[in-house]
Amino acid sequence: HTRISNRVATTVPIVTVDLTVRAYVLDTESRREMGLVTRRSSLAVVCAIVAVYVFGICAQVDGQAFPFPQHVAYSAPHILPNSFSQSVLDGHARTFYDYWKSSYVGSAGTNSNGKQMYRVYKDGSHTTVSEGQGYGMIITAYMAGYDANAQAQFDGLYYFVKQYPSDLNANNMKWSINGDGTPAGTNSAWDGDADITYGLLLAAKQWPAGGQFNYLAEAQLRLDGMKATTGPDSYLPMLGDWVKPAGSPQNQYTPRTSDFMYGHFQAYAQFHAGQSQFWTNALVNSKSAVNQLQTNSAPSTGLLPDFAIRSSSNVFGPAYSGFLEGGNDGNYYYNAGRVPFRIGAYALNSNDATAIQQVTKIASWIRSQNSIQSGYTLSGSVIGGYFSTFFAAPFAVSAMLDTTAQVFLNLAYGQVYNIHQAYYEDSVNMLSLIVLTGNWWQPTNANTTTSNAASASASRSKSPSASPSKSPASKSPSPSTSKSPSRSASKSKSSSVTPSVSTTPSISASKSKTPSRSKSNSVSPSPRSLSPSPSHSASKSKSPSKSRSRSRSPSPLPPSPSPSVFNWAENVNAYWVGIAFNATSVSIDCGQGYQAMTVNTGWQINGANVWVWQSSSVQCQRVVNFQVDSTQYLGVTRPGSTKRNLLIN
Repeated sequence: HTRISNRVATTVPIVTVDLTVRAYVLDTESRREMGLVTRRSSLAVVCAIVAVYVFGICAQVDGQAFPFPQHVAYSAPHILPNSFSQSVLDGHARTFYDYWKSSYVGSAGTNSNGKQMYRVYKDGSHTTVSEGQGYGMIITAYMAGYDANAQAQFDGLYYFVKQYPSDLNANNMKWSINGDGTPAGTNSAWDGDADITYGLLLAAKQWPAGGQFNYLAEAQLRLDGMKATTGPDSYLPMLGDWVKPAGSPQNQYTPRTSDFMYGHFQAYAQFHAGQSQFWTNALVNSKSAVNQLQTNSAPSTGLLPDFAIRSSSNVFGPAYSGFLEGGNDGNYYYNAGRVPFRIGAYALNSNDATAIQQVTKIASWIRSQNSIQSGYTLSGSVIGGYFSTFFAAPFAVSAMLDTTAQVFLNLAYGQVYNIHQAYYEDSVNMLSLIVLTGNWWQPTNANTTTSNAASASASRSKSPSASPSKSPASKSPSPSTSKSPSRSASKSKSSSVTPSVSTTPSISASKSKTPSRSKSNSVSPSPRSLSPSPSHSASKSKSPSKSRSRSRSPSPLPPSPSPSVFNWAENVNAYWVGIAFNATSVSIDCGQGYQAMTVNTGWQINGANVWVWQSSSVQCQRVVNFQVDSTQYLGVTRPGSTKRNLLIN
């Protein structure tokens, strides 16, 4: 589960040069501007109009029982972002889905029976992890009704899952697959299988007539695999099928906190034949573990650690540094960052008092901060001084349960709904946007409005392309197979989110500086922040554009260095970085949790120093971040239309 991206301090402005070509985005937007509507969409609109007047007949449009958008009647007291109308919120989810699908979903060829397979690609290496397949199946099931090809895409994603059964339990998936289709891991990761299983339960509700699979029957098999990788005594998720219940150091009492998927457990209890009590126990014990962690380890913040360990006194606490993935295993980092989304989505649909209390504790704390950063100790000290939608979007979901958090919710939502960063961030953001726009229904209680069939059918005129076509441009060397799959943090470069309370909020921000496959990056020295101002620049357009401009708050800026030379010299497996500008000191940050490292002067061009950095062990994505004279960063981007993991040497 390696996630590699770029890190940059939030206290300094950022300049990013992006040379990516985005022809297909123009094509997508052009087709929308032309108002092309398929014949199938027109028929669906007629059916929806009839549905409004004839007692719900045709409410199941084109085979979908719950076509997007659903406008779920969340049962818990809550708020939605109100800086945009509901139709515009729905449009944001559609637009982000179009980007997500075109960037990360691609053909994986056909299986031995000639069935089309699809896979969710990670950045650069074009590997696929079971977690990504789970995300893809859930997202696709929710966006059915907008995406006319959703069921075929869903089935193709699941065919890929079935192509790679875990060597330890055939009802689970191998956790990592290389770009060339060879396995990079032979065993499973609990969270990936959990989302795959939940996706099948959504599909059983979304397409009750079935498709190429009997979704509920497939879910039963997966649930058997999930039960086998859940503690027989603890009823808590184990990390994967490689973990033994009484093993050391990983066992049934050392869970990943983002695996406390309350909504999943509720659904498993309803649909796993004969196992209702088992999954009810999993729900109860997970909530109990969270209560212990919040009470004893994070009383002021409510934050959870990436991993937890039960002590000899039977109390859960944070894992020690290096427990599984690295130095932040006991901190709120790139696993636990999903917790507010997981618990929040369940709380909204269930009105569970315990879940509401847990998630609003987190919301209350983050609202008290001056910015949203990427990672914290459990006491609230900042780990990563940069902005990432991976953290911001789940925090926004948590604010939905705090009815006094409207200003914060609006501001946070404004910073995530159209920001593109990388596979991991964008996938969690897409899931969160479904919740934030009021469209996250659960297979156990899909409470929706009566007008959804009409609005879903009308939205068909904006349906994305019929099928994903992305395929890997290159293949990465196979990563080593480990008994214990682990994640290294995916840290996207961007600047701070700084919410502040006001009765007249506005979204005041420059665009994200994180490179993406289809979105060019604004070149601006201004840090991205959330700050209220008298005006609101978000128009109420019915068809929001990916390039929506937003106002920037004026702020004093330090002078920007002017690069005179930027050159990548490529030699098979080597990449060299040289950049020339007038400065007295330069350091580089290539992500992966490393601190900024000093760069030496290599030579001079026209009187300007050329700063050169080399390393034999650090991987980067396309953006390399230079800190100039300790005041700001300059992101330089390698030309190319895809992100790549680069070995700097």
